[in-house]
Amino acid sequence: MVAPVTASTQLSRMSREQIIDRIRSFNPTASLGYLGGFDNGALAQYLDHLMTASTPRSERTAWQRPAGLRAITMVDARD
Repeated sequence: MVAPVTASTQLSRMSREQIIDRIRSFNPTASLGYLGGFDNGALAQYLDHLMTASTPRSERTAWQRPAGLRAITMVDARD
């Protein structure tokens, strides 16, 4: 039996450069310098989120927030 090809399996086969290129195809404002500051897991997670958000909504396209990832974050910019 052949396992179905999912976004997760596609991402696991991509190189770091391929993931960054794909992210930039969805979000051209994301600079290489900015994306370069994240590890491969974070980049793959962001790309998975972008891919899910780009598809029409239905019960099949629900994105599940990974455990431990907060829904709302805030940065307090202090000088």
